[in-house]
Amino acid sequence: MYRTGLAPLPRRGNYLAAVLACGPKAWLSHRSAADLWGLRPSALRLEVTVPQPAGRVPGVEAHRSRMLDPVDFTTKEGIPVTTVARTLLDLSAVVPASNLGVAIDRAERSRLFDLIAVVDVLNRARGREGATTLRRAIAAYRPSTQKSELERRFKALVENAQEIPNPRFNALVQGETETHEVDAVWEAQRLAVQTDGFEFHRTRRDQERDAASDADLELAGYRVVRLTWDDVTVHGKRTLRRLRLRRLHSLANIPDIHSLPDDLPVPTDDGAARHLLNAEVPPIALETTTGDHLSLDQLPGRTVLFAYPRTGRPNEELPPGWDAIPGARGCTPETCGFRDAHGQFADLGARVVALSTQDPEYQREMAERLALPFPVLSDERLELTRALRLPTFETGGRTLLKRLTLVIDDGRISHVFYPVFPPHSHAREVLDWLRG
Repeated sequence: MYRTGLAPLPRRGNYLAAVLACGPKAWLSHRSAADLWGLRPSALRLEVTVPQPAGRVPGVEAHRSRMLDPVDFTTKEGIPVTTVARTLLDLSAVVPASNLGVAIDRAERSRLFDLIAVVDVLNRARGREGATTLRRAIAAYRPSTQKSELERRFKALVENAQEIPNPRFNALVQGETETHEVDAVWEAQRLAVQTDGFEFHRTRRDQERDAASDADLELAGYRVVRLTWDDVTVHGKRTLRRLRLRRLHSLANIPDIHSLPDDLPVPTDDGAARHLLNAEVPPIALETTTGDHLSLDQLPGRTVLFAYPRTGRPNEELPPGWDAIPGARGCTPETCGFRDAHGQFADLGARVVALSTQDPEYQREMAERLALPFPVLSDERLELTRALRLPTFETGGRTLLKRLTLVIDDGRISHVFYPVFPPHSHAREVLDWLRG
C-alpha cells in the first residue's frame, strides 16, 4: 500500500492502512478499535485481528484469533473493525479493569452498549483471555455520574459565563497510569473539574477512589478542582472566579514549547564528542515510535541521527532550571525543523532518525502530536549512549543526551555536529552541509 505527498495521514487513515496492509481478512481491533468507537482515548498504536499469521507489517500489532464469527465484525467509517461487544472482550485482555469499566460506561452513554451482544460474545469466548475480567466488569457496572443534577447545573453555570470558554464535558482523560472520566476539562490549561454529588461520592470507598483518580491525573500534569453542590448552586460567582484564576495561573506559568527565549545560554564544545568521528555504530536495536526495533548499524546508505535531551508537552511545566542549562531548551523546535525539512533530506538521499533517552510511550505521544514522518528511538536504558559514549548531563535524577547530530554512512559516523545551537535552525544547517 502506498500514499503520495508529505502530509501525515490522519488517525483513521492509519487505521485503514493497517487493516489493508494485513490482508483481506484483517479487522481493526483491541485498543485501536476502542478508539475508533470512541470508548477510550487514542492508544497511540495500531492493532488488528487476523485469522493467521501474515508477513510482519512494521508498526502494526497483529493479534491472531480463531474466534472469527462474522457477527463480531462490522465496518465503521469505511474501516473493517470489531463490533463494540467484541472490542470490549479484546480490550479486557490488554487494559486494566478500571479502564475497561470506563469503556463500558462510555459505550452505554453513546448508546452503543448491547448487553445481549456482550453476553453472546462471552458465551462464545470459551476461556479466552479477558473473558473473566469482562464478566466481572459487567456484573459490577453501574452508570456513573452521567447527567446528574449537579453536573447539569455546573454545565449551565459555565456555558452562561462569558469570561470562561466552554470546556469538554464528560471527557475521557489519560492519567499517568489509567483513563479517567472527568466532568469537564480545559485541555490547553490541563485543568479538570469533578463535581462531587452526594449520590456518587458519599462513601469512604468513593472518596478513596476519587483521591486515587486525582493523584493519577495530577501525575499526568492536570490540576483537579472538585466542586460541591453549594459551590455550584450557592457560590456560583465565586466558583467561576476560582476557575478563571486557575486557568490564568496555568497560562502564566507554562511556557510555549514551540518558541525559544532570547537569552538562552550558548553551549560550548567540551570535547565530549571528538571520539565519535569515523566510529562504527554498535549493533544495538532500540524501540521506535512505530513499535518496531531499529539497529542503526543495519541501515544502508546515509542516515542523519539527531539526538536531543527531552521534548516537553504543551501546557506542562519545564523541569526546574531547564532554561539555565546550556543547550537544553529547544527540542520541540528542533524536531519540528527536521519534520518540516523531511522531504528535502529524502531528496538528498538521507533518512532522518531521532534519538532521546525518554521512554517509548512518551515519545509516541510526541510523535503523533507533532505528526513526525520519521522514527524516534528510545535509549531509555542508555545502551547506545554508553556504547558510543555519547555526551550526557544529569538533571532531576535523569540522564539526558546533550544535543548533537551524527551523519552515518553505512554504519560508520562520517560527520558530527556538536554542540548544536540554535536548535530551531539546525535542520537547515545539516541540509547546507549535505548539499555542500
